[in-house]
Amino acid sequence: MSYMSRRTQKRQRAIVTLSDQNHQQLEGLREQREELLGKYEEQASELKQNILEKENELALLNIEIAELREFKSLQQQQLSCIAELEKEVVTMRCRHSESLQALKSDFLREKERYQAQAQREVNSLALAANKEASECLLSHTQEVAMENRDLRAELQELIQRADALRTHQDQLQAQQRQLLLEKEYVHELRRLRAAPHSHSTPQGGAASVQVDPAAAAVSTTATTTGC
Repeated sequence: MSYMSRRTQKRQRAIVTLSDQNHQQLEGLREQREELLGKYEEQASELKQNILEKENELALLNIEIAELREFKSLQQQQLSCIAELEKEVVTMRCRHSESLQALKSDFLREKERYQAQAQREVNSLALAANKEASECLLSHTQEVAMENRDLRAELQELIQRADALRTHQDQLQAQQRQLLLEKEYVHELRRLRAAPHSHSTPQGGAASVQVDPAAAAVSTTATTTGC
């Protein structure tokens, strides 16, 4: 059971390790997406800063034009310059707006592409993880089945050995009882042989001790076997 538990824990750690690797890859994709978002936001901020600078330049030009109203020719020139600058500002605004829109579209496309790619990778990793987990579970189930079969065979062998040992124990106990009985016969026979024999019979009419020939033969056999 300890060995099976260790094998199960090992499989579970392998599955957990694979899940951690999937989470790390997803975290890397999220970091890449955040990095791209930061780059796009930085570029948009730079474009906004350029627009603000141009607007500040336009404001400065308006101030200069207000200070030089007495010079009509210069005012006309400045107005022309202002018109030109306004056109440039409008053009730049249009370009910047188009650039921002293009950046936004590119960002959305990249975002969708990364999301789709991340989803595909997640699905692929999930399928791989499920496949590996299924294979691990199948392999573990087969190993457990084989181990159970071996354990059943070993248990059956142990039961047979236990039955044989129990039978042998019963035989030994029967032999021990038989030997004890034979030992008692031998002891009784020796006691009878050592007792003094009387040729006369007491007045009360004492009966002589009769020894069973079969018991004597059993006792003699037990004596020769070292019992």
